[in-house]
Amino acid sequence: SQISFSGAFQHDTTLQSEQDASDRFLAKPIRFTRFDASPTWTYLLGPIDQLTLSGSYSDVNYATNEKIDYRYYGPTIAYQHNLSELSAVTGSLQYNRFEPDDIVDTRTDVYGGLVGYSYTPSERLQVSGSVGLSYNVTRSDIRDDDSLGYRLKFDLNYLISEQTRLVVSLSHDSEPSGDGRQVTRNRARAAFNY
Repeated sequence: SQISFSGAFQHDTTLQSEQDASDRFLAKPIRFTRFDASPTWTYLLGPIDQLTLSGSYSDVNYATNEKIDYRYYGPTIAYQHNLSELSAVTGSLQYNRFEPDDIVDTRTDVYGGLVGYSYTPSERLQVSGSVGLSYNVTRSDIRDDDSLGYRLKFDLNYLISEQTRLVVSLSHDSEPSGDGRQVTRNRARAAFNY
């Protein structure tokens, strides 16, 4: 059994951060503060199975009326089964609540699931990928809306040498935004650490 807790505080501007990326150009920087907290409990069911229960909470506040402050929180349950010393299958279910501070009292319930596979052919290379669905239920004083979409995640971690590491990640998922609604974003990230 293992228990962990992580938290973060971020003070940045939307022009200098990937937070709340959108398709629009911003005429001026918008400052924001963000608080994150995430407790996690992992329990080994046996030599090759493990169960993880986790929760997350985010609170974002903008220093302008052009964006909408919001809270985003919910639990996740994940399961991992090792097929061998090199590979494993994973599955997860999650629920998140999106609460923007708008005048029409918008609330979005996000239900999601993922099924994935990870492969570690050597101590230097680890590759994992997962696919799943996301179902969003939005309720407000002026409209109700439901939407179904897919989720996709891919991660590669390669230790080139003892001093050099390459990390690549791709994702397609539903995320909260400062526009007061859930949006679907494609993200790509590559990092080279020496």
